[in-house]
Amino acid sequence: MSETTTAKKPSPLKLVREFFGLKLDEVKTEWQPMPQADKDQIIAGLSDGTLTY
Repeated sequence: MSETTTAKKPSPLKLVREFFGLKLDEVKTEWQPMPQADKDQIIAGLSDGTLTY
């Protein structure tokens, strides 16, 4: 019987942290107060690879 491993997809917040190089405390000051529509747009761009910086 062969074993298959499924890679766990990183959370959207982790994608944002890694992409922008933010530390957790920076996320609290930069990301949390941002409007939800902006967050959704950034997460969508990171998820499908269309976000450039």
